[in-house]
Amino acid sequence: IEEVSDWGNQRLTGIRIDDDVVRCDVAVVAMGPWSVLAEDWFQGFRVPLLGTLGSMAFYDRPAGSIHSAIAISQQDDEGRDVMVTARADGKVTCLGVQGGHKVLTGQDLRQLNPEDVLPVQEDLEAGRNAFERLSSLTRGEAPASIGAGVRSVMTNRAPMIGRIPGYGGTAYVACGHNAYGILCGPITGKALAEVRQLQLLKGRLEYRLEEGQGPSSGWVSVALAGKELVVRAEEAPEESGDEEWEVVGGTNPDGIIVRLRQLELCEGRLCFELLSGEGPRRGWVSLRAAGRELVRRRREPEEGATEPLLNTDYMGTLRGACRGCQRCNLWRFTSLSSIEWGGPDTTTTIDDRRHAYDRKMRGYQEKRRGFSARCQNCRCPAEEHLDLSGWLCAVQKAARPFRETYEEAIRKDPAYRHLGRAVGSAKTRTLPRHATIPAAALEWPVFDAAIYLLSLGFFDPRLHGRTGQGDQGLRDAPGKHLVSVVCPTSEKRHNFHPLLYENFRTQSYEPKELIVVDTGSRPSPFLLDKVQSDSRVIYRHFTVDDSRDTDPMSAVLVNDGLSLVTAEDVKRRRGICFKPKTGWSLGFKRNLCGHLARGVVIAHFDDDDLYAPDYLSRMVEALFSAFGGQLVVAPALKAAATLSEWHMMEVKEQQFGFFDPKTDPLVEAPMRESFQYGYGFSLVYTKSAWETVPFPDVEWSEDGEFMGRLQLQKIPIQLVCSRDCHDGLAAHTHHSDSTSGGEMCGNVRLGYAVPVPDAFRALLPVARKVALDTNVRRGSQHPLRAEMHRVLDGFGQAPSEVRWHEKELFLKRNPDFGQRPPATPQYKEWSGQVRGGFGFGLSYRGPWLRVS
Repeated sequence: IEEVSDWGNQRLTGIRIDDDVVRCDVAVVAMGPWSVLAEDWFQGFRVPLLGTLGSMAFYDRPAGSIHSAIAISQQDDEGRDVMVTARADGKVTCLGVQGGHKVLTGQDLRQLNPEDVLPVQEDLEAGRNAFERLSSLTRGEAPASIGAGVRSVMTNRAPMIGRIPGYGGTAYVACGHNAYGILCGPITGKALAEVRQLQLLKGRLEYRLEEGQGPSSGWVSVALAGKELVVRAEEAPEESGDEEWEVVGGTNPDGIIVRLRQLELCEGRLCFELLSGEGPRRGWVSLRAAGRELVRRRREPEEGATEPLLNTDYMGTLRGACRGCQRCNLWRFTSLSSIEWGGPDTTTTIDDRRHAYDRKMRGYQEKRRGFSARCQNCRCPAEEHLDLSGWLCAVQKAARPFRETYEEAIRKDPAYRHLGRAVGSAKTRTLPRHATIPAAALEWPVFDAAIYLLSLGFFDPRLHGRTGQGDQGLRDAPGKHLVSVVCPTSEKRHNFHPLLYENFRTQSYEPKELIVVDTGSRPSPFLLDKVQSDSRVIYRHFTVDDSRDTDPMSAVLVNDGLSLVTAEDVKRRRGICFKPKTGWSLGFKRNLCGHLARGVVIAHFDDDDLYAPDYLSRMVEALFSAFGGQLVVAPALKAAATLSEWHMMEVKEQQFGFFDPKTDPLVEAPMRESFQYGYGFSLVYTKSAWETVPFPDVEWSEDGEFMGRLQLQKIPIQLVCSRDCHDGLAAHTHHSDSTSGGEMCGNVRLGYAVPVPDAFRALLPVARKVALDTNVRRGSQHPLRAEMHRVLDGFGQAPSEVRWHEKELFLKRNPDFGQRPPATPQYKEWSGQVRGGFGFGLSYRGPWLRVS
């Protein structure tokens, strides 16, 4: 099929036959048992058909030898359905249909060639013998002809008739009628549908749907390839009156604001009077020219909508199809399109509350006047329409796991509190409690509808889903699972995308795919080009900002000698304000990556880090060691893996270090586990583990929260070690644009310097080019650390970072660095009256970052 995107909905425009495309406005799939092939053509469409083989013998008797028509049906001893029809014109058909033990499944029908459907002699004999027991008309005669066919039936024994979802009413199906195709003919035609003519121009009909299913209005060809597609039911007089039209200019759908009053409409030409804008005061104009619309009827647009929206009644109840007239598919009341879907963790504005109050008061007033709320489509009252509250509850339930944090999970079961790590206080992203939902969402899986709401309406599964895209060759190979490499990114990271792709391309593991979710004002030119040349790359760009609902200082843990507190607490007590910004959190972007992933295994790649060519192979092997070392496991099994030690690289000069949290003397014992589990650049896990525990919708430390909740669920986590400091698996980079503050103790880098590992040498040219393109400066201060100094120290210039080759000399000059201060009552200095503060990171071990 040929299709285009129409306001986020797929619209069929033609049928591809061999090398030719037959253009059409509406297509009907009516291929009998071979209608199962439509599953490959239409995204997300299922045709659960079964088939039975039948053999037929045809006899010709003289006209008048049979005085009345008769139909006989029975089942013989072998379970074969035998049917005989004798018509008054002398035509006799004997049919034998194979028994239930020879039913063809959908897979059998896909592989069945119509040329291979041949008569079976045993079935022919069974049909003929059944008729000879009742009549001697055909006894001893050879049939005039024989044939064979496949009868199709749905698994629920009811025919499938109606619209194919997701194609805007341009695709329909009519199959699975079993033996009742002729009887179902009228209702099939009724469903495919009756229309009212608006105008007829050069063999094309502009229509408005009166009854049945299909687009509410549009254009359709009257005939195609010599066959009539629509027939005139009654003569329709030409319209006249004072209806208003708008000039659209023929190319721009928004058009020029020139409004006309209709005086007469005749054969596709409009006699008008100018109402507003510039142009002739009166005259005639063609409605269309060269296939383009020149003028269109003026319609009042829905409030803020470009497509049909779900609406509520006055009490806020979501309504659906009408049970009264049974012709209206959806409740329509355009002024009530704001739906309350959020839970207690969402926000509602004063305007939202005022709107809900006004809506109810308006309903009460209209009822007192005798005007009950009625559907704008069918004029039936709201009570006649289906209550969709159950569907909305299912969507809310699907969205709930994305809003749970590690702290909330521990509160549910305090028995696991001992697993708590120093990860700060993650707060879920602020979401509005009210939203508009497109009517098409009723046909989506509830999980897709939940993602749509969590994305603030930016993610549309019809536009951004994976159905049918990027699946060429992306299947589990013999002995190996497909691995989905995922990476959330943003506009300011576009210069790092060549490095990301090079890390992916050089991986020795196959099969694999790359999923990138990008946010910002413009897409990545590099990845747009790679999508065209590499089918393994799945790239989605969204014009949305990264959220900043939570102060970054909430990610900074400060040890004051008594307990761990966050720098946000210090900042708040000092009266420093934080300005939030609405958008997507990093946790939500990671969840969207997981939703788009097709692999059994999901692996994190950061766009600025380095990964050895055998990284995926070794991580997948370690991941499946939880299941006895098998390389192929059931997709439902849950496990995760992460590096327990890794390399680091300074981007500007490509200097390398190695960090082992278990042995580094500057890492306190309570912090070792946080370092081992809290960095997301090396996470690898099964998709079933992510489906059980998705990432929390937070901006910071979403990876540490994720790993903590995996532990609460007792999902095995494998810690992967390097063979030695020269064995490179992954290198976490240091630069001022990183989302992580890096592996630091105060202003001192953790780990120690090492030579360049051989595994990373091939990536260094790309890394050098990235450093030049991004203008990374040597030793530039990370903005998060600069703010830490401003908040926690409050005076002087922030100390420069102590790099690996400077570390030994620095520790000799500062032998007390990193020692825990004694617990003293000086904590009282944190009161609101005192503006001073400690020199965190200068006199003793400094603040720790929990972000990655």
